[in-house]
Amino acid sequence: MSLAAQIPPLLPDPSTANSQPRVVVALHGTLGTPYAFRPLARELSARGVGLLAPAYGRRGTLRLDDCAAAVARTIAGLPDAVERVDIVGHSYGGLVGLRALAVPAVRARVRTLVGLGACWRGTQTGWGPAWLVRRVLGESFVELDAFRGEPAVPAGVEVVSVVSDADRVVPEASSRLGRVVELHGVRHNALPRQTGAILAALGC
Repeated sequence: MSLAAQIPPLLPDPSTANSQPRVVVALHGTLGTPYAFRPLARELSARGVGLLAPAYGRRGTLRLDDCAAAVARTIAGLPDAVERVDIVGHSYGGLVGLRALAVPAVRARVRTLVGLGACWRGTQTGWGPAWLVRRVLGESFVELDAFRGEPAVPAGVEVVSVVSDADRVVPEASSRLGRVVELHGVRHNALPRQTGAILAALGC
C-alpha cells in the first residue's frame, strides 16, 4: 500500500441518492475525495436527481482495473428503481468510469459519461522512478504515466469532455474525447465545482 493511500478521508460523503429514478455516480481523481462533488450534489438534489460519490481504490491509488471493478460493482448494484445512471469523473475518475463501462451490466445502465479534465490517454508526466512513485503515491500514478492507446467510446453511451485551458495537470491531448466543452481559466482541481457546465453536459 502506498503512503498516500493511508491518508484517511476527513470530509463527509456528499451522496444524496436514495429513491430517485435518476442517479449520477461521481468519481473523484487520484488522491481525491468525494467531497469535491458537494456543490454538484446540492444542484442535482434540487432537480430531483440523486448523487452517489463512492470512495474507491484507496483514494484512487490502486490499479485502473481494480478501481474500475469496484465502481462497476457499485453501479451494477444500484436498485432496479433507478431508471437512468450517468457518470461524472474528475481526472482519473473519468478513465475509471470509462473502464467500468466495459462491463455489460454497467454499460446497459449508463446513458452519459462526463469527464472533467479526464486523463483518457494517461498523463505521462514523469513523476520519477516507478518504484518510488508506486511506494509514495500509488500504482495508479505509475500506470497513468505509462498509459498508451486510444480509448474507445462504448456504443450507446455519450461521452462529454469538460476541459480547461488552465489545466496544468492533464495534457490537452489526453483530456479530449467525445463531445468537448471548453472552459477558460479553470484550474484542474476546480473542475468538479463547475456545476453549470456539468449540469449542461448531463442535460439537467
